Amino acid sequence: MLLTLPTVLIRCFYPYGRRPSTVAGMITGMDAFALSHNGWLPKSDFGPYEALRQLYASNCTALELAGITGNAALMEKALTTGGVIDSNVTSWVYIQGFKSDDPQNLCVLWESRPGFSTDGRRTLSHGHLAIFLSGCWTNIPSSHWDTFVEAQANLRANVLAKRAVR
Repeated sequence: MLLTLPTVLIRCFYPYGRRPSTVAGMITGMDAFALSHNGWLPKSDFGPYEALRQLYASNCTALELAGITGNAALMEKALTTGGVIDSNVTSWVYIQGFKSDDPQNLCVLWESRPGFSTDGRRTLSHGHLAIFLSGCWTNIPSSHWDTFVEAQANLRANVLAKRAVR
């Protein structure tokens, strides 16, 4: 099979394919879910991947749930057959147990692989795409990632501690 130059360039810049609506779809889907669940984002006793499964069909597509670098075909199969969703299927890292009215700078969803933008294009920053409760997203540079993760863990702990006191 002969590949044309545009095909080669697209595969180079978008190794997992173009995914222009993935981030917006996840934000909208999670907001819609929270609106119909008293502000709660998806949660499951079976873990964060099963929590994300709750967004399927009415809130998010398999492509959106696969993430920026996840396997959309495997996600579709897992969702339609009741198969396992794990890090081989989705590239999202999701932290469950939060509400839409928790601090808006709280990050509960990020792309597991560094170096990709919101549409699946490689970036030069090699950072992680992070999505916040406010609906905003940014790319956290790799040089700041460990500090960011620690600060977010502290923020989550504070939110949960305050909730436990009530």
